[in-house]
Amino acid sequence: MRGLLYILIKYGGFVLFVVFECIAFYLIIKFNTHQSDIYLNSTNKLSGYINEQAQRIDDFRSLNEQNDLIQKENAELIEKIINLPGVQLTPIALSQDSAYQDSSQYKLTPVKICNKISRLRNNYFTLCSGSADGLKKGQGVVSKHGIVGRIKDVSEHYALVISLLNTQSGVSALVRNKNYIGTLEWTSNDPFIMTLYGVPKHADITLGDSVITSGYSTIFPPGLFIGTVDNFKLPAGDNNYEIDVRVKKDVMSEEFLYVITNKKAKEQLLLEEQIILE
Repeated sequence: MRGLLYILIKYGGFVLFVVFECIAFYLIIKFNTHQSDIYLNSTNKLSGYINEQAQRIDDFRSLNEQNDLIQKENAELIEKIINLPGVQLTPIALSQDSAYQDSSQYKLTPVKICNKISRLRNNYFTLCSGSADGLKKGQGVVSKHGIVGRIKDVSEHYALVISLLNTQSGVSALVRNKNYIGTLEWTSNDPFIMTLYGVPKHADITLGDSVITSGYSTIFPPGLFIGTVDNFKLPAGDNNYEIDVRVKKDVMSEEFLYVITNKKAKEQLLLEEQIILE
């Protein structure tokens, strides 16, 4: 009680001053139209500003949710494109001679990147999804710009992806409309240049030709865009071209990825395994 009296004695004058100021402020606004209009206008502006900032904070908090929704919608769109024969789009493209008996053979799953491992000649992604999310070893990984790599290993909640920029990443590919199969490898130090080996020298290759996946594996569907012919040469004594393929984007800079599920992969692999064992 004594402490309360001491506070009132010490700060009572200031408290009384504030009370009188508030009463005076109220009376001025209450009985003066001009001052009342100024007060209302000012409070409305302040209230609007506070509401705007609060909305921005809410929008920022919902960005992750919005990004997930957009990525899911992109996955569904690309999935439809992959499963439609005769469609030619860039960069995710289908060659005009592609044909599918099952219009839903391929399914795309949007995934997040947990980590990027850059080791000069061997680059990897770690995905924040694993076997619990349906991911399996050997599945292809793409972005909206083209192919990215394939899954090397999976755990329950994570997956390790061999990037296209890796000495172990051989991809079966062909030059569109040439129908000669080759193997795409990364042998340069340029993240935008891949090399296609195995295309015979009698093939009519032109600068700017599109290079696409061949579909001769269960990893990628046929006709997915990879890049364009940037240069080609015929090494001395060799019957096959070495073709430089320029990709549209450094795959290690990708932010949103999609894992391809080939619903017929198991059937094809089991049949081919029987042939090998014979």
